[in-house]
Amino acid sequence: MTDSLFHEVHGTYFTIARTILSKQQTLTVKELECLIKEQGFDETAFQLLPSLTNQRTPWYLLKEETMGHWSPITQNKTPLINTNIERRWLKTLINDPRLLFFLDKAEIAELQQQLIHVEPLFDLEAVTYYDQFNQVDSLVEQKQQHAHFKQLLAAINAKQPVKIEYQRRPNIPSKKALFLPVKLEYSQKKISFAYVHGACYATVALKSH
Repeated sequence: MTDSLFHEVHGTYFTIARTILSKQQTLTVKELECLIKEQGFDETAFQLLPSLTNQRTPWYLLKEETMGHWSPITQNKTPLINTNIERRWLKTLINDPRLLFFLDKAEIAELQQQLIHVEPLFDLEAVTYYDQFNQVDSLVEQKQQHAHFKQLLAAINAKQPVKIEYQRRPNIPSKKALFLPVKLEYSQKKISFAYVHGACYATVALKSH
């Protein structure tokens, strides 16, 4: 598969075809038209549906079981296709040590094995980031941050509040409060989480390592 930022496998027709095939059941023409219109446009059904049901076209994916009832000609689930550029981008992210905030070492090792013959899209050391948080050298601090990150992620998934003690500056006393974490964000500059505290909504940065 060639490198392409806007590859056709992410286009509207491929998305619709994947949705139809994922049903793995007999569908009426009306049901097919509804599925196509949900992800396409009003005229998409007139263009795509004849191709899906015509044996003479490369898009032939549906066979007529009974009058007006169609089912996929495929037997297996439609695989998720990744383009070369997506695999190269994933290989780049795997080389970022902050990925340990999201995946454990076994999961990263498995991805490394799957992408062993894939070249990274670029070298992380070749990019200079300004206003980036300082590196954390202490192994104890790294483990503590990973533990806090896992707790925040678990609280977000469970939609449960957490009690957090924080200190804005070394010369300011620390504070404790009850927060409802709502999302975690990853960027090359920092890892941060958004939270709700009372009627306020804010974002706090986690020092990256």
